[in-house]
Amino acid sequence: MICNDCQGLSLLPRGGFCTQCSAGTTSMSYMLCPACSKKLLLCELCCDPVDPSEVQNLPAPQPANVFFVRKYERDNGGTTSLRPGEQLLIELPEERYGKEWTVDEYPYAILSLDDRGQFTPDAGDYQHGTRTIVFTASRAGQGVIKLGQETRYGGSHTSAAWTITVKVK
Repeated sequence: MICNDCQGLSLLPRGGFCTQCSAGTTSMSYMLCPACSKKLLLCELCCDPVDPSEVQNLPAPQPANVFFVRKYERDNGGTTSLRPGEQLLIELPEERYGKEWTVDEYPYAILSLDDRGQFTPDAGDYQHGTRTIVFTASRAGQGVIKLGQETRYGGSHTSAAWTITVKVK
């Protein structure tokens, strides 16, 4: 639940963790997950008390005034098009104690790497979750993003485990 004061705030769509149960939240700005918010009758963002009858349920936050394209595991090997200023959000599955996604290579002349992401557990499943990596298109051109997987705490690395061709027009 979001209190009336926090409704309409622009937040990045990168997940965070609930301060009560460590479950994933819809934004790193959120202090509570939806389940804890409802149980405690507190705002997910500011933790102020809320009356559930006065609060609207809002969709997950999206970047304000920024067009973005979201890609998933199934888009491996594909192509996407962006315009300068638009964002590419790559959301991939990850396990807390398994391999984590790393950025091996990207066309830095046309994209900036805004966020390498962090592991965000699925609701109710602390072991499995996702990582969202964010790029912003800066100028026209074409290139390939290559993401690898690395065993946490050192160890093996798999290069180019996930790739996508990016065309900025």
